[in-house]
Amino acid sequence: MSINVTVNGNRLNIHRGRMVLSDLDQIKKNERDRRRRLRLEQVRQQSKEISDRLLKRTKCIAKEELKKLENNDELSLKQIYNGKIMEVQQKYQEDMADIGQAHISAALEPDYDALIKEKQRKNKIAALKRGKEARKQIKNTQQVNYLILTFYYIVENDYKYSYTMLE
Repeated sequence: MSINVTVNGNRLNIHRGRMVLSDLDQIKKNERDRRRRLRLEQVRQQSKEISDRLLKRTKCIAKEELKKLENNDELSLKQIYNGKIMEVQQKYQEDMADIGQAHISAALEPDYDALIKEKQRKNKIAALKRGKEARKQIKNTQQVNYLILTFYYIVENDYKYSYTMLE
């Protein structure tokens, strides 16, 4: 059987306390602990300083990069602005040339007002001709109607006259 087991099979908990060391060993151990703590404290302080330096350095680098980007943005904005101004000037020159072309093409095009007046004059002449012909036709139909009425009148009166003569 094992030393740490009872007859029933349960484990025994043996509490061991600190070992009692001799004074010389105790002094050495205390000195090692003190040096270990001091070294840990130094390492912590050193790592804190290193992390602070790294943080400061990264902030400086970030600021420099931001300044570079701002300068690049200002340059690119100036370039964009200058490009837009050049575009507007080019468009202005093209429009001025187009205005000159418009004057030339306007001089070459026929006078629409004169064309419209000429068309109206022709329409008026045609309307007057049609009106004259219509009046002639009405006059002719009136004459024909008059002749027909006269004929009927004569025929009727002649019939009456001949009828009265027969009586």
